[in-house]
Amino acid sequence: MTVLIDVDYRKKFVQAADRAVEQLMGVKNELDALEKEQGSLTSYQQGLRRELEAAIAPSEEDFSL
Repeated sequence: MTVLIDVDYRKKFVQAADRAVEQLMGVKNELDALEKEQGSLTSYQQGLRRELEAAIAPSEEDFSL
């Protein structure tokens, strides 16, 4: 009888561990997607910053008489 309880306990433990791993993999996939999106947004932000700096930078025409 004790053997059956131990086997059943182990089976439930393994099932719980499998569910936990599945949940962690889901979280990892979400984090990977967010990092990719953040990288895209960072590139976009850097492009906007360059455009803004170019737009407000004084040109040679500003200093010509």
